[in-house]
Amino acid sequence: MKAGLEVLGHSVQVLAPSADCRLGGFSELPEALFLWNGRKGFWGQVAADARRRGLHVIVMERGFFDRYRFTQLDPQGFSHTASWARQDILRAPAPPEGQARFVGSYGRLPQPLRSRRHGYLLLLLQVACDSQLDGCELHHPLPLVQAVQDASPCDLDIRVRVHPSSSWRFGWTGRARVIDGSLQDALAGARFAVTINSNSGNEALAAGCPLLALGPASYTIARVARRCSLADLPRALASMADGDLGPSEDQAPAAVRNYLFHLACRQFSTKELADPALLAGLLAPHRLRTGR
Repeated sequence: MKAGLEVLGHSVQVLAPSADCRLGGFSELPEALFLWNGRKGFWGQVAADARRRGLHVIVMERGFFDRYRFTQLDPQGFSHTASWARQDILRAPAPPEGQARFVGSYGRLPQPLRSRRHGYLLLLLQVACDSQLDGCELHHPLPLVQAVQDASPCDLDIRVRVHPSSSWRFGWTGRARVIDGSLQDALAGARFAVTINSNSGNEALAAGCPLLALGPASYTIARVARRCSLADLPRALASMADGDLGPSEDQAPAAVRNYLFHLACRQFSTKELADPALLAGLLAPHRLRTGR
């Protein structure tokens, strides 16, 4: 990104996370700030201060598919907090390049979403207190496991996939059982998947697995996954176990493909992030005056 911005004539300063980058410490205030996540803590304060001062803030986060190779960029937020995470956008036709971009990052076309009458309930856990859980009823894996086990039909097998980056260890003694192996293998044997609002829900949809979410997520905004509250969880789980695909059953496979192609157009590779044309488009709304 620094190389691409310099091609555009901008002077770029790169600050490590340990650096004191409070905006008041600059001799001359920058006009734009590219910031990783910036939802909580010190970096959240930096982002809030930057917006108050009129800086153009561009939020960055890992992409949706091949997450370590692709990055989201948006002036408002990431995933369901991004400026494009609106039903009128995500339900509209995806850009023409969406299919090719999806295959380029995911490796193949998505599988059609279909009802599955056999298999287990796959519970996809998240890192406790992750910033993506803001605005959700639940913020920790254990209450989610407890709630799903208490609310699910008694004859439904429950498998739990712990987030690979989580330090939390599953010590549950109920009927839910941890499943090992890859996410793709876990999804292959699932009747449907349940999460709060994890990015793994996008992987579930790409694998053709019906999805239920208990928190705000881009896939519930696009109406390609069912969202429910804790109060509605018993009814929602029973419906999903009976083959419910969610809120858009009449056009579910086409709607899911369209949604996934939208996501593919909202993530960029490292090579793309060095492209001056892409960066100019991100900076254009701010009309930078001095090239900082």
